[in-house]
Amino acid sequence: MDDADGEVLGPDVDDLDRPIDARQRVHLLHLFVGDVGGRRRLALGEPDARQQRRHDRHCLQDCLRHVQSPLSPHTIQPVQNRRAIVLVDAESVDLHLFLRMQAREGSVGPRATRFETREQIMRSRFLSVAARAACGVFLALIPALIPMVSASRALDESRPPRNAAEFDTMFQQIKNWGRWGADDQLGSANLVTAAKRKQAVSLVKTGETVSLAHNPLTEKADDNSNPFEHTMLRGYSMDRYAVSYHGYAHSHIDALCHILYKDQTYNGYARADVNTEKGCTKLGIQNLKSGIVTRGILIDIPRLRNVPYLEPGTAIYVEDLEAWEKKAGVKIASGDAVLLRTGRWARRERLGPWNVGQSAAGLHASVAPWIKARGVAFLGGDAAQDVTPSKVEGVTLPIHTLMITALGINLLDNQDLEVLGETAARLNRWEFMLTIAPVPVTGGTGFPLNAIAMF
Repeated sequence: MDDADGEVLGPDVDDLDRPIDARQRVHLLHLFVGDVGGRRRLALGEPDARQQRRHDRHCLQDCLRHVQSPLSPHTIQPVQNRRAIVLVDAESVDLHLFLRMQAREGSVGPRATRFETREQIMRSRFLSVAARAACGVFLALIPALIPMVSASRALDESRPPRNAAEFDTMFQQIKNWGRWGADDQLGSANLVTAAKRKQAVSLVKTGETVSLAHNPLTEKADDNSNPFEHTMLRGYSMDRYAVSYHGYAHSHIDALCHILYKDQTYNGYARADVNTEKGCTKLGIQNLKSGIVTRGILIDIPRLRNVPYLEPGTAIYVEDLEAWEKKAGVKIASGDAVLLRTGRWARRERLGPWNVGQSAAGLHASVAPWIKARGVAFLGGDAAQDVTPSKVEGVTLPIHTLMITALGINLLDNQDLEVLGETAARLNRWEFMLTIAPVPVTGGTGFPLNAIAMF
């Protein structure tokens, strides 16, 4: 919950006077016991390592035993033998709570916005009956949260397209084939007009620049099956680079020949007429040789939800995009490049790599008509834009297919949007000039990319 200054505070029993940054908002609710000012206190929050070491689980057993069945499959259990007790995933129900009580002496007090000082905590005392009553009230709320989680999942499953047939219907309804002529090679890049470029240039106020490229990953990992190779050569200071950039590790741009649907590329070209041993005969990355200068807009969904990152598998819908527009005070318009931050790199930094191809936050396929209606010219993100699993039975990467093949939108995959998000938040500016300039390999299906945002 937010205090009057809009600051989100979390439980830190070792320094209760220190405010916690909003990005540290609790994801999982834990019940734990900590020693605060020499007293034992029961708390709801996310204990740090020191709190976990002081944890005393046995005093919670009687209080929690009766809620195990209603919480299934969120059963009460130790986490990594640290004795933290997981109750429910807070992010899925947009819940932010904190409850503290004195477990041994029986005091209890709800925490809504700001922690009291140690002296205030020492003065707060209640009867043990009140402590047990408060615990009972909280636990009584837990079963009510489970239907909310189930309802959210049901909503995911009810949104079209839900299967391959509905996906095909959407594809046919929104495709841009022939919109810019039978021989068009640019797709939605046609929406970046001279006027749009001039608008983008006018956004430059401070001259501050931010790279969107993640540093090349040279070690094999769950999300990097093809590490970047850098080999030094003898003689002069020379080297050789080798990279297979498509996938979930390296920052790159997809050419319009990269994805096919039913053996056709964007604009209806047949596979046999495009894909050759020497490269793509049409829609290759060389078509962007002159580069792109346009207005970029950052959509920061974790910041919208007051979390550091979205959990893998989290779907983003039209209402999320419009909520961000309202919060940021911007509106996506024709010719814009939209960049979607899910916090993928922040999560990787904190928890390590995981298989992004199997589980990642991203756009639900239902947003595709909205993207066309807004006239988005380029779409990028810190993963591959698609929520995975896709929630569309029989279609693995619906967003990739709808964007590239149906709409002719080049995708910017695996962009590092962490510094961009911090800069935009500091300046309170979510629009900027964006430059995109891939090396024009003839027939290339894309290229590694270092896109630049300028404020």
